[in-house]
Amino acid sequence: AHGTWGVASGLDVVRTADLRSVVVSPGIAYTCNGRIIGLETAVSLPAPIGGAAVHEVVLKAAESQQRKCGGTAPPCPDSKPIAPSRLEWRSRDHVEHCRCNLCGPQPDQVTLARVPSLSGGILGQVSYDPRPIARPQTRPAIGRGSVSGADLNWHDGALSIWATIDTSDAQFTSAPLYFASLHGLPALGTRVMGPWLQVAGAARTVFNLTLRFAAKPAMSSAALSKLVRPKVDQSTIVWFGVEQQLGCGGSFNLAAIIPNLVFSPGGGG
Repeated sequence: AHGTWGVASGLDVVRTADLRSVVVSPGIAYTCNGRIIGLETAVSLPAPIGGAAVHEVVLKAAESQQRKCGGTAPPCPDSKPIAPSRLEWRSRDHVEHCRCNLCGPQPDQVTLARVPSLSGGILGQVSYDPRPIARPQTRPAIGRGSVSGADLNWHDGALSIWATIDTSDAQFTSAPLYFASLHGLPALGTRVMGPWLQVAGAARTVFNLTLRFAAKPAMSSAALSKLVRPKVDQSTIVWFGVEQQLGCGGSFNLAAIIPNLVFSPGGGG
């Protein structure tokens, strides 16, 4: 369930030139029992003889260890973390599709592709429709920085000011999720409330930070800007960027990262 089982890499299914066999490339897959199965070298599988008009190429553990929901998953042998595996043709009507959310025996196998059988033993076009894909593990790339309010080019908005913050030193490879907080802001007095921070325009090397305010009694945006800019110039903006990257390592748990960031609407820090 949730994309945790299926083909992790490789295991491409390609017909041979004479269309009477398929070749499966090396690769690995995870069964819904948690076992790792795979091929270390390319393997040829001749076309099925007779039977159904449509077959599926199935990779399965040579010695399938089945479990029921709630049971203990069979451990992988220490000496061979990838279970010995073999390829089979299965009639589309008789393929035991893994359904990890249903109780009952779960086969240690993964469907790689669907291939129709044509007349004369010829194989039709390979389809990957039934092929489950294991979601890759992810890890975050985290960059951070700070900048003085006086070093930013602030622009006036509707009861707000905004500026573009350069994040190129973090060397992100794609647009991350940005978070920002404001520190050391002097008191704004009793007429102005805020600021509330808003991040927008996220890109690989920049983002826009808007500081929004409220005033009582009401004042024009120009008057507000004249009041708050000198104080914002005395503050420091601290920012974080979190970029999801494919690869090994722990899962990308944004919920665990956010509590460590500062989002206070006022000054402080």
